Amino acid sequence: MLAGLLSPTSELAGLLQVPGARFAVHVLGANHRRLAQHFAGELPAPADMLELEGSTHGPLLRAVRDRALCTTSGARSFGYSLLVEAVVDDVQLAAPEKALAWYRGQFHALG
Repeated sequence: MLAGLLSPTSELAGLLQVPGARFAVHVLGANHRRLAQHFAGELPAPADMLELEGSTHGPLLRAVRDRALCTTSGARSFGYSLLVEAVVDDVQLAAPEKALAWYRGQFHALG
């Protein structure tokens, strides 16, 4: 199972609150800091980092090989957010590397 909080006014929330919706969650490693900064709105990412490939669970970033392919099982209000619950259909992992985490306003490599 996977659970995530989204802004209820986001376009993504509108798509994922439908039971049976399929999507991918990309897990970023320390070498993906620039990509994380791109999606955080801090810095643009080079075009090669944003290349996509299709899948049954929507578009996948070619630069990120660690991901979970999921299907929405439910969604409900949770405070000021939308709680999306999903079943993990498949996990795809690349070679192990240091994880990337957001802590105290910055991205940090863990491990």
